[in-house]
Amino acid sequence: MAEEPEEDGGQPAPDQGGPGRYFVLVLLVLLMEGAVGYWAIDQAVPAPEEPAEEVTEEEEQKPWVAPIYYENLEDIVVEPTAFRGNRMVQLSLALEVDAQAVVDELEVRQDQVWDLILRRLERLAEADFRDPQKKKLKSDLIKALNDGLQNPGVTNVFITQLIMQ
Repeated sequence: MAEEPEEDGGQPAPDQGGPGRYFVLVLLVLLMEGAVGYWAIDQAVPAPEEPAEEVTEEEEQKPWVAPIYYENLEDIVVEPTAFRGNRMVQLSLALEVDAQAVVDELEVRQDQVWDLILRRLERLAEADFRDPQKKKLKSDLIKALNDGLQNPGVTNVFITQLIMQ
């Protein structure tokens, strides 16, 4: 077969390039539209004002005070009556109090406080000792201690060690 003559008068056809020919142009137009849209919305919607922190008079007057602890209640051994002689419980306590006067009273009356704690612990069941948060144990001790003290000020009981045998 013979070569076919070109219809355009001998000039080669321009490169068509396919679908990617306008890709850069479309991307540039989208980028410009996004920037203009962001600027328009930023101008139309004002930024939210952050509220000023209001400080009440009570917060200004009350400085932070470190908690006061009474930690001389170590190695209390008790046999709760609910266990019927087959279990012993050993625990160590730390009491959080609200004033130094309570700590002084606890120091003076340590034997009485010790006996008061033992009497309360003897009445508890095994489930109270096995409770992960020990809510009943702590609430009973706080109530008993505040009832037995002249200066009731025990605010929390921390169990630092608990061993059941």
